[in-house]
Formats: sequence, C-alpha cells, structure tokens
Amino acid sequence: MYLFVLPTTTSLMEAYYEGIPGVFTTVFPPVPLLHFDYTGKLSARELGTPSWENYALWKYGSRVQITTTEEHRMHVHGFHFFVVGSGFGNFNPATDPLKFNLVDHL
Repeated sequence: MYLFVLPTTTSLMEAYYEGIPGVFTTVFPPVPLLHFDYTGKLSARELGTPSWENYALWKYGSRVQITTTEEHRMHVHGFHFFVVGSGFGNFNPATDPLKFNLVDHL
C-alpha cells in the first residue's frame, strides 16, 4: 500500500505534457509491499507506509480493475467507468469477483 502525495514543485499534468523528469513515475510494485488486515484499526500513516507520486496510463479501451483499501473517495479521469462491486472487509481475489455486478452496474 502506498499513500499518494502531490508533488510540491510541478503539477503532474505539467510534468506529463512538458516531459519534465523526476516529478512522477509510472512504475508500480507488482504486489503490495505490505500485506495486513486492511479492515483493522491502524491507518496507512501509522504503519509507516511509503509515499509516492505515481499515476498509470492505459491504452484506450483498456479494462482496469481498481481495488481500494480505505473508505475515502477517489475518481478516475476519463469518459466512462463503472462501479461493479463494493463491500466491507478484506477483498478476496478468488471469490469476490464472482459477485461483481457486470449487468446493471452503477
């Protein structure tokens, strides 16, 4: 788990469009660096979670699954995205996708 931190010198959009290096990276770890009970009482800050200034680019028409681990809101820049599932507790990648609402999603 990482915490997103805005850069203090240059905006992400400016760095992207102007090709300014060192403001962000698109490199993400393949798996969470720390596995724990995400429904527990400790916040990410209390666990000493590293900060990052990353974002992801996907090809037009890509399908992307985003699984969040906290309760704060987020948004995705783009034209269309759908919420196909939500719930409480730890996400189980083996059983939870079977409950996704892929027919009349939000």
